[in-house]
Amino acid sequence: MQHTIKLLFTATLLTSIISCVKKVEVTVPYDGDKIVLKSIIRQDSSIYATLTQTTRPNYYQNAPLLVIGTIAVFEDNVPVTTLIRATFNTQTWYVSNYKAKPGKTYTLKATAPGLPNAEAADKMVSKPNYTLDSFYENTNNDYVVKLNIKDLPVENFYQLKIYNADTNTSATGPRYKIDYNTPYYFSVSALGDNSSIFDIIDGVQYRELYFSDAKFNGKTISPKIVLENYNSFTRIAVVLESISKSYYRFLVSSDNQYNNSGNPFSEPSQVYTNVLNGYGVVGTMADSITFKRKQ
Repeated sequence: MQHTIKLLFTATLLTSIISCVKKVEVTVPYDGDKIVLKSIIRQDSSIYATLTQTTRPNYYQNAPLLVIGTIAVFEDNVPVTTLIRATFNTQTWYVSNYKAKPGKTYTLKATAPGLPNAEAADKMVSKPNYTLDSFYENTNNDYVVKLNIKDLPVENFYQLKIYNADTNTSATGPRYKIDYNTPYYFSVSALGDNSSIFDIIDGVQYRELYFSDAKFNGKTISPKIVLENYNSFTRIAVVLESISKSYYRFLVSSDNQYNNSGNPFSEPSQVYTNVLNGYGVVGTMADSITFKRKQ
């Protein structure tokens, strides 16, 4: 799920009288261009970030304005690396091969000519504890995945994704490989007493589902995942990610802004940011991947 930060500096007031609608543009003061920094740091992986900037009101451009600058990385307040600007599949990133470690706090400090310095920090989360109990085809010809998630008795946040997997025929490497180009859409229900643990809409298909442990803190739950209307396949990769609270708040607020866009009767929704003197988010995540062959 990809989210783009858009700063809106106009408000619209709609007044309906019989069949007439009047639109009023209200100008909001602009506090100057600032850095937009985004980085979701994955445990045991290289660090990636994007660097763009805000734009003035009524400035129209399809893509964010890229910034040429520097991003320094600090681990527990000790400088460890500087991200290098690179292009992958036409998208510009700042990247370093330095691997993020468990339990560490990472601070990214960004500088760019003509813009105020910006920075953000987040602590690396622990990997989730779960097992993939079963994967089978039911009488409705739906593919069903049952998980067992053992939650720790502290505040936790998760994100779930499911992909097609295949046998790795190479002489070395893991037994299975993931096809990240084929994420599966799925619906979620729960078994027995866990029927209300997820804040979801019945029947909605998700490609990426994020959720908190607010309703099952410290407990073990057994959600059932249903993959519907897919051609026959035999192996899947279930990716369960622990995500930081900052990353979770960013996902929720981004979805709220997207869902309220164009609705004059909804409350204004601002995208969460933890970047000091700028905008964007620096979050952390740690994933656990389990492969399963259909029973």
